[in-house]
Amino acid sequence: KICKASDCNNVIIPRPTPGKPREYCSAKCRDREKARKYRKLRIKIGLCPQCGGDMDYPVSERKNKTSTSYCSKCKEYYKSRYEQLKLAQGMRRDLK
Repeated sequence: KICKASDCNNVIIPRPTPGKPREYCSAKCRDREKARKYRKLRIKIGLCPQCGGDMDYPVSERKNKTSTSYCSKCKEYYKSRYEQLKLAQGMRRDLK
């Protein structure tokens, strides 16, 4: 039997004891697939897939992008996080 996660092709070893058969090869695959389904559900009902808040449809900085992925709060959070990471990587290069 193969793992039920959409991005995994590992073979599942059956349990020696009776009970519910395994669907995923690991807890990591199970949790990743569960989060993926939860995000899809949030998108379907019109919420931000990351935080679950209302989508306020911020203006995209990319020209050809027609839909948004996250609400403006999440977008700002990830933008500042990216800038901090970029700054930290620049500092590491300067130390070398």
